[in-house]
Amino acid sequence: MAAGSHPDLCQVSPEEPGKSIKVDEIRGLIQYFALRSHYGGFKVALISPADVMNRAAANALLKLLEEPPAGGIIILLADRAERLPATIRSRCQQFPMDRVGAEELLAWDGLGGEVSQRAEAIARAGGSPLAAQSYADPALANVVTSLSQTMAAVLDGRTSPLAAATQYAKSELLLVIDQLLRLAHELLLLQQRAPLPLETAGRRPAAGLQSLADQLDSYRIAAFIQQLLATKQLRLSSPSLREVDLGESVWFDLKAMVG
Repeated sequence: MAAGSHPDLCQVSPEEPGKSIKVDEIRGLIQYFALRSHYGGFKVALISPADVMNRAAANALLKLLEEPPAGGIIILLADRAERLPATIRSRCQQFPMDRVGAEELLAWDGLGGEVSQRAEAIARAGGSPLAAQSYADPALANVVTSLSQTMAAVLDGRTSPLAAATQYAKSELLLVIDQLLRLAHELLLLQQRAPLPLETAGRRPAAGLQSLADQLDSYRIAAFIQQLLATKQLRLSSPSLREVDLGESVWFDLKAMVG
């Protein structure tokens, strides 16, 4: 295996560093799985980094995942799993690995800004360093920051669910859902007077979040979380569904928290 010559292990990588994985390399993988195992056990394929497959390669792999070979194990390694098509991600078990500790991230120069700003970016990214770097981008940060204010406006009737959906129609739906999930979990923490993630680094609740936590019922918040998770799964498993329809359902589910 160390020499790369094990007959039941196929490793797929770009021909050159920094290049994409092309369709011919995935076709070779399909031919590999068409043959029986040399030792009568599992046949394993390792695609790394999987998030650099071009469109044709991803489509070819999808066909293999839709009819997985008996006795086959396909492992995809990706620094940025969100770059993989949703159709591929929905057919894989996902295992986040080796998250960097909060202290290391806070000291990382790649984030920039004050410690409290770094803490906010890390919390928004769920501890993923590359995602935290993207959340420090002003344009994306402004979208995420406005979510708590829009939540409050929808809940107290100042904004309709349809208007909120229109406001975020140009933002990636999975991004909006993930951030609403984070805010909903933080509402539950605030209700229990529990510390928020990275509160010791100077992070404070988003504007108006404590007020919402004092007004809302924890059962309804938990129900909203379940609806968000169901919508997220629907988006990942059924990419043909219109994002605009799913986006509207998210804000109507939020409005249901106040009856």
